[in-house]
Amino acid sequence: GAEDLVQSLRALGVVPVIVSTGISQVVQRAGEILGIDLVESNHVEVIDGRITGRVDVRCGFAEKGSVIRRMAEQTSIPLDRCAAIGDAENDISMFETVPFSIAYNPKSTRVAQAATKTVVGSDLFEAREILADHFSSIRKCTQSLS
Repeated sequence: GAEDLVQSLRALGVVPVIVSTGISQVVQRAGEILGIDLVESNHVEVIDGRITGRVDVRCGFAEKGSVIRRMAEQTSIPLDRCAAIGDAENDISMFETVPFSIAYNPKSTRVAQAATKTVVGSDLFEAREILADHFSSIRKCTQSLS
């Protein structure tokens, strides 16, 4: 599953991140479970255990691409070494920002068409293999240039 995907990517030297239009209280927990430190999502304000109704929108519906760009700058990772995986319309701007993307069980044909590859299945094994091949080829190119 997702844990295997993250571990495989880490073994290749990849820095996994989560970019979500969901709320940070849920997305941060997913990051903790997966061991992903770099997480960007929207923060719902809670004071004294009560939701105030205020939301700090850090990742709007069509803003995942700009969030990925900002995270790449912050981590000094060139965008041409980034990839994305997603399933929904709000992932399209992210797919358009990075050179390689996977639509995993895409929710529409538009999402599938926006991605470099499409994977349909009940687990992330195929997506993991595709990403591993992609990042391995980047590493080989980088090593041959140095």
